[in-house]
Amino acid sequence: MFYKLGLQTFYGPAFITDLGEIADEMLPYTKQTFERYFVDYTTWKIKPSPVWYEERTDFSKRAVGTNRISHLELHGYKLLQGQDTFSGEFLGGCLESMYKMLSKQKKIDEVEIIERYSIFPSCEQWQGKVMFLETCEDQSAPALVKEMLTTIERTGAFNKLKGVLIGKPQDERYYQEYKEIYLEVFGHYDFPVLYNVNFGHATPRIALPYGAKVLVKANEQTIEFMI
Repeated sequence: MFYKLGLQTFYGPAFITDLGEIADEMLPYTKQTFERYFVDYTTWKIKPSPVWYEERTDFSKRAVGTNRISHLELHGYKLLQGQDTFSGEFLGGCLESMYKMLSKQKKIDEVEIIERYSIFPSCEQWQGKVMFLETCEDQSAPALVKEMLTTIERTGAFNKLKGVLIGKPQDERYYQEYKEIYLEVFGHYDFPVLYNVNFGHATPRIALPYGAKVLVKANEQTIEFMI
């Protein structure tokens, strides 16, 4: 809704899960993102995090001050198909949320608002965009991920894109299975697809500014802002 009104908003990080991280400090990679948006981020080059973290299972008082379990990042940004360099304006979101908007799995009043005000972008609004997609903490089964992608595909949005950025799966669950599904669904198109980017529900994460024009260089492992 804010994007349709022309307001610059950001896809993450969130107040409770990121600024309210129950370790002694925010995760360094996420903190860098948060602080960067208070200064000039237009010359910033986003790069992969050197580590990723497992999601917490204990949120009790005894967990306060403890660090998340971390792992070395072994994949970095993975170019699944297409040219290694591409550009366009950011537009996208959580795959499960977008699917629910289209499949009408919302409350009746929400469905009415989504339809009345065309909250889901029209086919034309996807023209020239770099779509960003990520899966949520539900860690949806691969078959459901394919169904969700196919539902979005039916809108015709994929025919308009300049490229796709896909977020790292939380806890790296279904990492390979998701990768194969993205290849299967997007393989019918000639745009580039970059996988395993640090945004969304996996930690750590960057914030993606809606509507910002970016230059993606997969071989250099960078995402640059273009003003």
